[in-house]
Amino acid sequence: MNHIVPILKEMLSKPKLQRVPEHMVMDLETQTQDFFNYGLGDTALRAAYLFHAKWASRTFAKCKRVLDLGTGPANQISILAQMNPSIEFVGVDLSDKMLELAKQNCAKLRLKNVTFVQDDMTQLNKLEDGQFDGVFSSVALHHLPNASDVEKTFKSARRVLTEVYSVYITDFLLVKNEQSIQYLLSLNETQPAIFKQDYEASLRASFPKIDFQNAAAKYLDEADLYTSFGAQFLMILKTRSYELDPLAQRFLDSEIEKLSRNTKSIYKSIAALMALHGMF
Repeated sequence: MNHIVPILKEMLSKPKLQRVPEHMVMDLETQTQDFFNYGLGDTALRAAYLFHAKWASRTFAKCKRVLDLGTGPANQISILAQMNPSIEFVGVDLSDKMLELAKQNCAKLRLKNVTFVQDDMTQLNKLEDGQFDGVFSSVALHHLPNASDVEKTFKSARRVLTEVYSVYITDFLLVKNEQSIQYLLSLNETQPAIFKQDYEASLRASFPKIDFQNAAAKYLDEADLYTSFGAQFLMILKTRSYELDPLAQRFLDSEIEKLSRNTKSIYKSIAALMALHGMF
């Protein structure tokens, strides 16, 4: 019952919140690395990473070269690279300090199929046309200043993709009211304070669903947009799925088995919310 009331309020209310572009909360040298390490533990963040890793791996099953937009310290791409050793991943980020952390983190995991390029994801000036058959992005687009930058990013992504391509892009969506923000924050009470601050800033900086729909319709029209059921706070834009490779499945099963009962429940909840809107 505690979950039903805020979800119904979000579903039935009219949009009231305005997007607040994000100011970075975490210090690049220390807190960003702490955030990466936090995502390795038995946390809700880890559950989300594994969920996206599963579906992104299914999406990229036939790809040879995948670009990660806004790779950060390699939180998500490092999992994808472990699950898909035959795919070459290239992470793009504007921050050289962020990319240095990403390189260090991938080196610790002894990953050989990940490289990095410093570039603006709205332009991708250092990348040539048609270099990739897959594009990935995980909770990075809300860092962009405005909706026109989302369109620029999708346009640039389409330029570097081959004619036949796969896409998996996920991010938060701007919810309708303040109560929904507080409800989502309450689900992550165990997070350290600095991460909760960053999460709240990310929720408030999220774009409305229509911005992703418009950009995708122009440049990535082969992808379908899925949202979390009820309270639409999460979106996934993706092309068709394939069977998960047995190697990837074994890795995923092993990582999920390491999770506590509560964190496994979070993983299942994310899966259920997306399945109810057709992603299964």
